[in-house]
Amino acid sequence: RPTIRLPQELHLLATQAVDALCSAPNLYQRAGRLVRVGVLGGRAPRWLRGADAAPSVEPVEAGTLAVLLSEWATWTKRDGRSGKDKQTDPPDRLVKALLCARPWPLPYLDGPIACPTLRPDGSLLVAPGYDPETGLYLSPTAPPADVPDRLVQSDAATARAVLEDALCDFPFAAPHDRSAALALLLTAVLRPAVVGPCPIFLVSGNAPGAGKSLLCDVASVLATGQGAPRMAITREDEETRKRITAIAIAGLRFVLLDNVPAGGSLGSPSLDAALTAETWHDRRLGENQTVALPLRCLWMATGNNVTVRGDLARRVVPVRLVASVEQPEERTGFRHAPLLDWCRQERSGLVEAALVLARAYTLAGSPDVGLAPYGSYESWSAVVRSALVWSGAPDPCAGRERLRDEADPDAQAMAGLLAAWHAAPLLSGWQPLRTIVACEALKDALLDVAEKNGAPDGRTIAYRFRASVDRLFGGYVLRRKIEGHNRQARWMVATT
Repeated sequence: RPTIRLPQELHLLATQAVDALCSAPNLYQRAGRLVRVGVLGGRAPRWLRGADAAPSVEPVEAGTLAVLLSEWATWTKRDGRSGKDKQTDPPDRLVKALLCARPWPLPYLDGPIACPTLRPDGSLLVAPGYDPETGLYLSPTAPPADVPDRLVQSDAATARAVLEDALCDFPFAAPHDRSAALALLLTAVLRPAVVGPCPIFLVSGNAPGAGKSLLCDVASVLATGQGAPRMAITREDEETRKRITAIAIAGLRFVLLDNVPAGGSLGSPSLDAALTAETWHDRRLGENQTVALPLRCLWMATGNNVTVRGDLARRVVPVRLVASVEQPEERTGFRHAPLLDWCRQERSGLVEAALVLARAYTLAGSPDVGLAPYGSYESWSAVVRSALVWSGAPDPCAGRERLRDEADPDAQAMAGLLAAWHAAPLLSGWQPLRTIVACEALKDALLDVAEKNGAPDGRTIAYRFRASVDRLFGGYVLRRKIEGHNRQARWMVATT
């Protein structure tokens, strides 16, 4: 240990102290702070259940820093009586100054992970400890995976079958729902390989006990060995924003928004922003300074017959479970029971299957499988979605169209109106609003858009038209032009 003698000027002490701390293990910098890899433990907030054992980023506070300085350097000062040096503690003013210092000459920590994965370049990350290429710290909680150097498409299909076996007891509504569940398992393992955000997985069911939360726990067990931390839904967007900031500070990899109220809706401005953000900007609690935090969380949500609000529909991969019995929680005859215990026992093989599937696709050159682009989630689509389809599974995003229709019923009504309008020969060309509202051939379609006292409501229809100009509805688009001395609006339907 180096010896640092007191007193000295503060900048000289800081230089020597930082040099000493650079030798300390498990010490990193992140978002301008000194941090370590740890677990939430007693720091887990009350609104986040089941997160006590979750690997997390632990900020180094003043007391911890003082202990580290004492551990990695010997501090001395001259004794006035004996004239000899005697050992002492690092000064408080130095501890306070170091906590404000940035940047540190220390490795950058993106966050901890608990299972092998792929890097963004497609290479395997299997060595425990800190990975300089990604900033990840791998602390595996299962035996290492054995992924061959040479893989072909049939290997990917075999690996997919291994993952499907873990899902064999879930009552999926359609084949694409099973594929979406496979995408959830793959994303849990391969999240570090995705550059940018991932969509939220919404697992909805027709009744309580269908297995929604269990499916999310299976994904979390594969990646961490533990069930998913659960966050209750809050209707206050400000509170949601604060919780997302706390999640980003802790570097959590999984959060489950559990039990959205039956028949309710999911979505808020802060959640929408978090689902398309690579970096989360906010103020730490009790501070005025804005910080930029990496947000690498995989979001999941569960509920019965849940709809989504606003822009969230394009950020969701839906998984639908439909139990065919009145009391799903009383079902028996499962192949793997209890499922989470089985997943923990088979975890190494399941993680290996996920890596083989994705690695085989990478080694094949990531061929184009003809999928439509997925805006905001291009990297996720290339790493997870395309690999899954290449292995022989249906498109995991096939259920998004149904979700979009449910999220925006007004869009369906507008599409029906424009289709009927385009088919009405008397309404060809530009028309004033009063002619459109008075058209008997459009009455039913107009009632679907805006109804008042059994008749089409012209005021509401005018508002809807103004909000829908140039937007595409079912292959039709509404056009507007302003003409005449009174600046009257005229409307026309065009096809794309």
